[in-house]
Amino acid sequence: MMDELVDTVLERLYAEDAAQRAANLPSSQRTRNVDRETGRWLALLVRATNARELLEIGSSNGVST
Repeated sequence: MMDELVDTVLERLYAEDAAQRAANLPSSQRTRNVDRETGRWLALLVRATNARELLEIGSSNGVST
């Protein structure tokens, strides 16, 4: 259930990012998402290290976790 919710949110955020890019918005006006592959790698890294806490710096909407 949670994975479906996460997937739904990610789909919406990536669609918004794609629309912003298609509208040729400058990077200063777009959300700053990591791509899916990088996000999966970061999630794997967090799980593999059994991290109990995570600090994300720099993402405009949290798409890297």
